Amino acid sequence: MIKFFFSDDDYRLFLVKLEEYALLYDVKVYSYCLMPNHYHIFLKTAHANLGKFMQSFNTSFTLTMNNKYSKSGHLFQGRYKAQLIETERYKNKLSRYIHLNPVKIKAFKNTPLRELKKILRNYQWSSYCYYLGVARKPKWINTSFVLSSWGRKLEDKIKNFQIYTDKGLLKDNYEELSPDERRHIIGSEPFRDMNTRKYLTKKVELKDCGSTREQIRKIDEIILQKH
Repeated sequence: MIKFFFSDDDYRLFLVKLEEYALLYDVKVYSYCLMPNHYHIFLKTAHANLGKFMQSFNTSFTLTMNNKYSKSGHLFQGRYKAQLIETERYKNKLSRYIHLNPVKIKAFKNTPLRELKKILRNYQWSSYCYYLGVARKPKWINTSFVLSSWGRKLEDKIKNFQIYTDKGLLKDNYEELSPDERRHIIGSEPFRDMNTRKYLTKKVELKDCGSTREQIRKIDEIILQKH
């Protein structure tokens, strides 16, 4: 396993950079989870700037880490994986999947349910603690969007969302997604059809894109822009 977080300060640096570039590119961050060798972010942008945001954010973090540890080259292996989702329908499922990452590893396979809940609640490198209200939420994290469907009063929203998340400990909630939903577009059939026609079948001018990597980036820019 290739790690890119080596200390608590590295995790903190990542979050500082995430806040900085989310504000710079007007990106809303709903949920996140940082693991030793990967990370997940549930975000929304009203602009066609996801590629620029991710490139700037990852580059800034990488350069700072390389300088800190006297290294060079890429920190992350390969490109980021992004999916367009139908937020109203899948926001809860996606947020739960992200927040369950810390315990969805082999090391906790036989861990009692009560202990898993405790680990999740105390895991400091995800946004779950802000959803539960056990830590002070930074202004750049938006929890109200996901919590909005779990009751009227804040305490009811938190309680109900926690119950929903806890249920995910009893099954592999990633398997709830069909093979198609694990690819570029997650949503209802009309939503997938509409966005397939709008983005995946859209004619793309690639003659000025140069390398294959640049062509893939150009295609992703079109697929992942917020309509």
